[in-house]
Amino acid sequence: MGTAFPTEEQLASQYQVSRHTVREATRHLVQAGLISRRRSTGTVVTATQQHEPYVAALGSLQELMQYTHTTRLEIIKRESVTLDEPLARLLGGEIGTRWLLLHSQRHRLEEVRPISHTLVYLRPEYAGIADHLKGRHPSIFNLHEMLYSRPVASVIQKIDAALLPDDAANLMGICPSTPTLKMTRSYLDHESRVMSASINYYPPFRFQLVTRWDRDRPDQGRDIL
Repeated sequence: MGTAFPTEEQLASQYQVSRHTVREATRHLVQAGLISRRRSTGTVVTATQQHEPYVAALGSLQELMQYTHTTRLEIIKRESVTLDEPLARLLGGEIGTRWLLLHSQRHRLEEVRPISHTLVYLRPEYAGIADHLKGRHPSIFNLHEMLYSRPVASVIQKIDAALLPDDAANLMGICPSTPTLKMTRSYLDHESRVMSASINYYPPFRFQLVTRWDRDRPDQGRDIL
């Protein structure tokens, strides 16, 4: 692992196939996590066998807590942003308010390979949460109460299909514009005011969402939107 992967020209010549065929084959290898493409280092071998995707069930608050307890965030960059109309509508915040934005990646606890690219938005009064997102840290859900005595009363989760942003693709070693599962989560206090939110991009082969409904559990499947 870590060795340079042959170029498209070399592979096309060696196997007597078109560049298009090579490009499609390498794209699948990238999505499977076997090779990684980065602007600075080129294409390198990252694994000799395909990793199993992280499997999560996120249909309840308890399942969300299990997910945050078995994963961690790695902060890459911080910046201050002002919510415009589309972002305010998506997160449930107020137009024109300034938030702390954390560009980050989510990992399994003991793994280097990220399972998602995650954008975390924190109101300024909760910006101190960012300093605690190191190592095997508590979840943002719990940090609201631990640091500020402001427990999260409810979580709104929205799921969309989206393309992976180019900057995130480079950081994750994945082809730009890869289709992803996009999950937006907003954390609300008892006054239904959004305290923090996250936008999570899950590429294929790294994350799998599984939901179960039991017929004798009438409380399941309720729409919170």
